[in-house]
Amino acid sequence: MKKIDSENLYLVISIISAIFLPFSLSKINNDLSAFGNSFLNIWLPFWLLVLFLPFYGITQIVKRTDDWNIKFWIGLLLNMLNFIFFLRFFGMEILPN
Repeated sequence: MKKIDSENLYLVISIISAIFLPFSLSKINNDLSAFGNSFLNIWLPFWLLVLFLPFYGITQIVKRTDDWNIKFWIGLLLNMLNFIFFLRFFGMEILPN
């Protein structure tokens, strides 16, 4: 069986989170409260993905300076788009007035 390296795994997880993020609303689950907002239970995995995947991508890009790391850059771009979408959906501001 072929081993999946970290570049491909990071890219696959980034693509999956980018595809499922807009479609993850569900009315069946209970509400949670965090950071002054209430959201459905389905959002908890996306909170973790959106917050921690960019940090992993940045650390891998910084650690692997010998090549271009194009898969990590594509994954990081997708994760940053997810981050912006996520902040806009919940009405959060990065730099409040």
